[in-house]
Amino acid sequence: MSFSCKEIVGYLDSLFTECACPDDYSRNGLQVQCGDELSTVAFAVDATSETFSKAAELNAGLLVCHHGIFWGNGLRSITGIDAERIRILMKNDISLYAVHLPLDAHRTIGCNAGLADIIGLEAEAREPFGFVRGVYAGCIGNLCQKIAAGRLASILGNALNTECRIYGCEPERLVQRVAIVSGAGEDEIPDAARMGADLLITGELGHVGGIQAREYGIGVLHAGHYATETVGPKALMAAVSAHFNGLECRWIDADTKL
Repeated sequence: MSFSCKEIVGYLDSLFTECACPDDYSRNGLQVQCGDELSTVAFAVDATSETFSKAAELNAGLLVCHHGIFWGNGLRSITGIDAERIRILMKNDISLYAVHLPLDAHRTIGCNAGLADIIGLEAEAREPFGFVRGVYAGCIGNLCQKIAAGRLASILGNALNTECRIYGCEPERLVQRVAIVSGAGEDEIPDAARMGADLLITGELGHVGGIQAREYGIGVLHAGHYATETVGPKALMAAVSAHFNGLECRWIDADTKL
């Protein structure tokens, strides 16, 4: 069964009305428009030549990504890898839709909502956390009971099929109040500590963040930028599939291991 690209894009836009982010780094929404009628939509974390080629192999007419190709003021020239990416899209008649911070922030299908569900953060008591570019991208809340940080790492690692690392505390340390910011969330360490979090879950941790974690006395569980941001796009894929009966929705895995 085929649907118009305009119809699907309209539905995607409607999902993020309440968490729209005009000041996002990303230019959210339809970034490249090609064909109109399509029967297959692909979903991925990153808009790259690899995911574009895999979308072409699936005969997808639309690719929905968390990280698109237009950021800030957009491309100033179409050369190098940007030219190759555009060439693949145009040659294979694939439109591109991107949704960045609004997908992080969405209360039910967002990356951080999904991570919170995995570890069992109490849904009714979750608070907005991680204010970025006009939107709270993450969340903070309490587990129903204290649990060892290492146990949380195991639960999350198994769910995301990734290696989770803990910094700033021993795996045996019991934690209950947890802050979550998918992707690159180490800048939120001071606020997580200020709001009483025992642990911050994020995607990556750098040198400066590691120092802050030790000095603030907060543990950081980092599970990989890519892995933590598969959750939202997969939930979005499920929502689109449920809304458009007969539309084929396919996931494209292009793990960076980062």
